[in-house]
Amino acid sequence: SSALVIFILLVGILLSFDWLFVLEDILQSDFKDPTSEMLWFLFVLFSLFVGTIVYWIFGKDSKIS
Repeated sequence: SSALVIFILLVGILLSFDWLFVLEDILQSDFKDPTSEMLWFLFVLFSLFVGTIVYWIFGKDSKIS
């Protein structure tokens, strides 16, 4: 029981760091369209972990660098 709590806590911490990394990546990257940067940021900000997965799959294609 306590092992499960620790596991869930560690997964939550890792996902939180990934979420923050994605938000930082969006803000520091150049996008083909400035509007898409704002939309990606808002999407990831409000959809949390689902947004990070969607960004890793589809968001990298809309970046210049």
